Amino acid sequence: MTLAQSVVVHSQTVLPEGAVLTRDILSLLKALGVTEVNVLDRSMPQGSISMDQFQSAVDQVESRFMEFDENNEVLQELKKVLVTRLLEQQKKPKSQETAGCR
Repeated sequence: MTLAQSVVVHSQTVLPEGAVLTRDILSLLKALGVTEVNVLDRSMPQGSISMDQFQSAVDQVESRFMEFDENNEVLQELKKVLVTRLLEQQKKPKSQETAGCR
């Protein structure tokens, strides 16, 4: 996933628009006190995502694929899809989550 807007901390750009978000970069942003970023990804839910929500989703997905080759392109795409789905589930109103379940 990439940034839709640059991340600015204390009037300095720490990450430019278009930067790719990784687990290490997310940790760095949290350490700098960044609480939200705007993500550019057509498959992602629209709007701002809190760093905690994003980090939680990334951690959940990463923990399931720790033993696999990090450079595998198919695995990278699968991780993106899974993170996206987790974030979409978090954004759904509770009424939508239970609709149709009996």
